[in-house]
Amino acid sequence: MVNPDKSQPLGRTIELPIRAPDLDHVTLRLVRTVIDGCPAAFVTARPEMPPSAPAWLSDWAAASGRAMTLEDAQIGAVFEAIERASLISEGPDDPRPKNRSNLPLREDNNYWHLSGQQLSRLKSYDEREGIATAGPPGEVAWMPAFDLLTDKERLVPCTAVFSNEDVRLGWPALISSSTGAAAHTDVESAIRTAVLERVERDAVAIWWYNRLPAPRLAKPEMMAALPPALAAWLAERRRITWALVTATDLPVPAFVALSSAPDGTQPALGTAAHLDPRIALRSAVLEMLQCEIGLTHMRELQATADAPPRPALLVWSDATNALATPYIAGEGAARLPPAIDFETLLGAFAEHGIDIAVADLTRPEFAIPVVKAVSRTLRDWQPRFASGRLYDVPVSLGRLAAPRREADLNPVPFVI
Repeated sequence: MVNPDKSQPLGRTIELPIRAPDLDHVTLRLVRTVIDGCPAAFVTARPEMPPSAPAWLSDWAAASGRAMTLEDAQIGAVFEAIERASLISEGPDDPRPKNRSNLPLREDNNYWHLSGQQLSRLKSYDEREGIATAGPPGEVAWMPAFDLLTDKERLVPCTAVFSNEDVRLGWPALISSSTGAAAHTDVESAIRTAVLERVERDAVAIWWYNRLPAPRLAKPEMMAALPPALAAWLAERRRITWALVTATDLPVPAFVALSSAPDGTQPALGTAAHLDPRIALRSAVLEMLQCEIGLTHMRELQATADAPPRPALLVWSDATNALATPYIAGEGAARLPPAIDFETLLGAFAEHGIDIAVADLTRPEFAIPVVKAVSRTLRDWQPRFASGRLYDVPVSLGRLAAPRREADLNPVPFVI
């Protein structure tokens, strides 16, 4: 179980050097949460900035890191903090977008993937609030992105790149997303990580919204693929753990890791994709454990006198019996998928007509490579129901005889 008494500062704050007017560092406070007996480490980073600091340095609120060592978890939290900060747009004051009034009209929804019904609801919101969705031509912001398949630059709308662009423009928070963002020590690694997250979210969306029973990884395969200390701890604790191999037409190992009480109640989950199936599985399990931490804290808050509204993740966990829900319980005893290389993945994109491009979000203040992978083809795990892979892939894989209707898709947005 999560021990809230062992949530503790790590003894120091982190000061990241930064090149900004009147500011030479960013202060992060790191807090570790301990799950009793678990050999993994979980760290949260929160900004501690003076009121005079730019909003993008603190509007991201929190970042997290999870790993098999405390040092790696701290590094993960710090890099996620840089990623979150870099995803925030400053609007006209941000030097990264290119505002060009002479661009031809482009269809932002190629990246949003909203259905006609969803676009109608957005239009109704705009009319009520007096907002022009397209915006004045001179105010439409675009980012240059490098197409990984054609080796050419193209422009993508900032609503597909920044995590706060919809809210900044006065729209509801249902367009912009952090999916496909990554910070790393070098650009090539950031690109690979960002692209793999796009693949992960695409696979999760196809599984979740179609409610497709997925192959369940055989227990011996799962345990042999995990770090021995983590596998032994999972085997000994009361909660049960299993992993699903998510349905996708791409050759990337992608998993959903789940845990629950022995009777299937109070589930938690985590997802990941990686070129190496062992890394993908480990990452999914660590995210699942971090989800358990989050659910524990949510339940503690609900017991207080001034309890906040129940988060969607908690509502889902309290209402769901994972073992009685076929698409979550999984089926069969699947083998661990093989590893692949990045060039094989790019070849699969070309074969399936999938486009992929990356925008450089590196802030000059940090000089840490941050990129955002965008696609007009791969889907987000947010509920976006335009035609395309969400409907087509289950049929092409033989999992469904015909595409589901929009009305038949899972009405519950993915909960992480």
